[in-house]
Amino acid sequence: MLLRSLQWAVAWFLLYMGLHILSVRLGRPRLYFVHSVRLFGVLLAAFLGCLVARGGLRGFALLNSAVVFGSLWAFYMEVTFIVMRSVSVRTMVEFARAPTRALAEQELDRLYDTELMFDRRIDSMVTNGYLRQVDGHFGLTGRGAVVANIFRLIRRLLNIQTYG
Repeated sequence: MLLRSLQWAVAWFLLYMGLHILSVRLGRPRLYFVHSVRLFGVLLAAFLGCLVARGGLRGFALLNSAVVFGSLWAFYMEVTFIVMRSVSVRTMVEFARAPTRALAEQELDRLYDTELMFDRRIDSMVTNGYLRQVDGHFGLTGRGAVVANIFRLIRRLLNIQTYG
């Protein structure tokens, strides 16, 4: 029963991944994370409904399936955001693209407009409701304050003192 619950979770996760890739390739969603969460929620509801309707999985096996499906999704989202946002990953990709696998400092400066990178991140935080702009100043929204405090707590618990 447990093996079958794992098979169901993996199969539905692969369906999610295929639909997610297809949907972001066909139309680039403005709110990428919100789009991803909504698709996950729809598929999770369909997944659990399908398993319950079939009567094949009950109790612990059903819970196990949902946890495995959710864990695979969380891992996929983490990898997706590392690829999207990591300066280190982007730097390695640029080195890999270069014919000699090396770049001069001037080429790196040309590739990395730090002001543009910063502006994109600020725009993203405004779009996602973490910051608001008033009279030329940016400030945290209630949602932004909650997220910031959660990460401050995690940083304090893990004794992470440096940034970047």
